[in-house]
Amino acid sequence: MRFSVSSVLVLSLISTSVNAFVVRDAPVQTTAVRHGHTIDQIPEPTAGPGEQELRRRQAATQRTLLGAPDNTCGYFSGSQPWGCSAGSDCFFATPTPLPANSTQTQTAGSVLCCDPKTGCPAAPAPTACVDRGRNDYNKTCTGSCPTDSMTLKCTSGIYLYCNTLTFAAPSVSALFCNYLSTYDILSATAAQTLTPTVVKFAVVPTTSTKVLSKTSSTTSYSPTATDNSVPTSGGKSTSRKDKIIGGVLGGLAALALIAFLVILFLRWRYAEEEVEPAKK
Repeated sequence: MRFSVSSVLVLSLISTSVNAFVVRDAPVQTTAVRHGHTIDQIPEPTAGPGEQELRRRQAATQRTLLGAPDNTCGYFSGSQPWGCSAGSDCFFATPTPLPANSTQTQTAGSVLCCDPKTGCPAAPAPTACVDRGRNDYNKTCTGSCPTDSMTLKCTSGIYLYCNTLTFAAPSVSALFCNYLSTYDILSATAAQTLTPTVVKFAVVPTTSTKVLSKTSSTTSYSPTATDNSVPTSGGKSTSRKDKIIGGVLGGLAALALIAFLVILFLRWRYAEEEVEPAKK
């Protein structure tokens, strides 16, 4: 009887030890619960961008443009300078090929004004223009036109007329506002020295005022804000306007002086006529 009881105890101990190492129930997928609600699908981590994607992003935000030495982009009508506002640098964006499935073969070139503090504009240069003259702003600029950055508005000050410049080398055209109602396309010559310059365009414009440096032909600009400055005629153009205004004012002053002298002469003659009868 003792043997039997001992055998039972030994068998019980062996069975308990075996059960400790045996997995009776296979693991099952659990359901995630958040804030008391069941989550059916657990989000998977997003894969990082591949090498091709990184290259595509870099190509979309970085281009090599042709930079002028200063804010003078070129000359038209012989030697009349034309360019960006003071303190900006002028760059030429040459035409670039488009994909085969595009309706056009290449993009149009443009002239960009890059400010040393706010950087180069992220948006392309305007491709249309409305003014107070032939392209009547009130009639032609409707719908989204007033807020469209691709449409240049010549509606303020004395620069009320749309003008177009075309450069032969590089093959680029540009719209600008002028005080002369000349709607014929003006031929222009680019600045003598154009330096290839790597320019980075901001994807999302901000209001940062990061100062950028220009040190060599491969200078890297990193703008974080758009510059909506539009190339305008300057230099001798402004001097010519001042000369016209000065000539008009000078002519008025000369007429006033002549009128004053005539009045003095008539008064003198009238006084002489009154004195002669008194002598008789």
